[in-house]
Amino acid sequence: MEMEVLTSADRKPDDKDVEESAEIPETDVIEAAEGGDEDETNVYSKLQNPAEDVYETATLAKQPQKHITNFSRFRLFRAVTAILSVICLILLVVIIALAMKLQMQSMCPDRLNEGENIDVSSVCTLERCLSIYPQRQVHTSTCHKCGKDWVEFEGFCFLLSRERLTWSESRSECRRRGGYLAVPDQDRVQNFLSQVSKSLHWIGLSRSRSGAWLWVDNSTLGKSNWSEQPGEADCVYLNGEAVPAQSWTTAKCSAVTYYICQKDR
Repeated sequence: MEMEVLTSADRKPDDKDVEESAEIPETDVIEAAEGGDEDETNVYSKLQNPAEDVYETATLAKQPQKHITNFSRFRLFRAVTAILSVICLILLVVIIALAMKLQMQSMCPDRLNEGENIDVSSVCTLERCLSIYPQRQVHTSTCHKCGKDWVEFEGFCFLLSRERLTWSESRSECRRRGGYLAVPDQDRVQNFLSQVSKSLHWIGLSRSRSGAWLWVDNSTLGKSNWSEQPGEADCVYLNGEAVPAQSWTTAKCSAVTYYICQKDR
């Protein structure tokens, strides 16, 4: 019987070889499975949180808008602060002006206290003070030249008495004080004395024995300011409540009333 030579190709695989080729290492299977699980986990995680990147981008985009809003609020605050500061400044100026006005009103009557018969309202403005007693400021600055109780006007000093005397007694009292009974022979002096007297005051005009009207300095009467034609009385007083151009009236020299003295400055 001839022996058949079997080549490797003709040889049937042994059962042992089949079992060895059929066996696959478990580690390779496990590693492959684990790799697949990781890929699957990454896919699921992305599917579960798909908007995280979108929200992060939106948050970054909103930050500049928030900065702009804060800057706008700061500018508004500065504008409101500036407006309030201007309003406060205006109110301060108004308060100072009112305080000065009230102070002037309270001081005005005190400046006129030397004119005993001057009619001063309860509220005296600066304009009213000047219209009632326009030379008070001049008198204040030159009172040392005229003396106490004397008022300076047009280069002369005048004194309005606070006592009542006869015409002759008034003339003597004016001489004792270094002056004479007032001689209002000028319109400006006449108007000034009418403003400050506001009462009846003897002036230095009388009728001489010859019937002529003479001033105490012996000068003759020029322009007159009679309220009416002179009567039989020989002495003259000035009515401060009358119109300056019609303020002279005659009276008996023995009558008593206030008087006005005059002297050179």
